[in-house]
Amino acid sequence: MSDWKMKGKPALVILHMQQGIVGERGNIPGLFEEVKEAGVIPRQQALLRAFRDRKLPVIYVTALQVTNLQNPAGVLPAYGNLFRLIEVAQPTPNNLDVIPELAPQPEEPILTNWIIGAFTNSGLDQVLKARGAETLVLVGCATHIAVYAAALQAVDLLYSVIVPGDACASPQSQVKAQEVVLDIMAPNIALVTSAEDVMAHL
Repeated sequence: MSDWKMKGKPALVILHMQQGIVGERGNIPGLFEEVKEAGVIPRQQALLRAFRDRKLPVIYVTALQVTNLQNPAGVLPAYGNLFRLIEVAQPTPNNLDVIPELAPQPEEPILTNWIIGAFTNSGLDQVLKARGAETLVLVGCATHIAVYAAALQAVDLLYSVIVPGDACASPQSQVKAQEVVLDIMAPNIALVTSAEDVMAHL
């Protein structure tokens, strides 16, 4: 285990682990398969148990997908692979529902952000502050977009950030991007470690 100390009260923030993104019929090609093959869900389940056993905050954030909304043409920039994917995506039934393997308990908030940043129009900062959280443990999908964006936003809001990289995933086509984020970019603003290491320090 690495030598570090948890700063203040931690909260587990689970990002975009919803039917429309990581479910079997999710809109992001290759992500469902990568989540399953990489063993991400069992590690997230272990973190959930550890936080719940210690009565520490657990918060879910789901992403509001464009296919759910009546948007006038041109609201979103048609640049980049993500936006091209959104433009052609088909609505997925119950796509905001958290996947059943990570089912929230009644007292655990489920927030919704627009579109990428977990703090954007979600109320996440207010919920975290109400629970006295100082350190955020960020897990979810996709590492190279949503998880990294949440880490950047959190640091701007003066939270300490921990990313257990083995409890996060990106589509199979973006595994290299995930490696760059976890190995090079995220360590500049967060502690990047493993789920097991986080649990050992709770």
